[in-house]
Amino acid sequence: AAIAEAMRLGRFYASTGVKVDAVSVQDMTVSVRSENTQRFRVYSDKGKILHFADGPEMTYTVTPGKGRTYIRVECYGPGDGMAWLQPMFIEPAGL
Repeated sequence: AAIAEAMRLGRFYASTGVKVDAVSVQDMTVSVRSENTQRFRVYSDKGKILHFADGPEMTYTVTPGKGRTYIRVECYGPGDGMAWLQPMFIEPAGL
């Protein structure tokens, strides 16, 4: 039941071995922690790489008004290990 509910709400990720420990959104800032991630990439809905960070944590602040509708985070771990987070629709408060 918990898995079905998470899928219904879009609160899940796909992985080939990388474990995502935490995802948080505060205002326009997204933070992701994953102990076995070596590099994060943040993509826009147009496939453009917006940001990357090395190490087990990353933070990215979305700039509103750039024509993007969502961002998506990919986590790259050892070997071929990866995790793909669901698209996140981040909007300024009050919209």
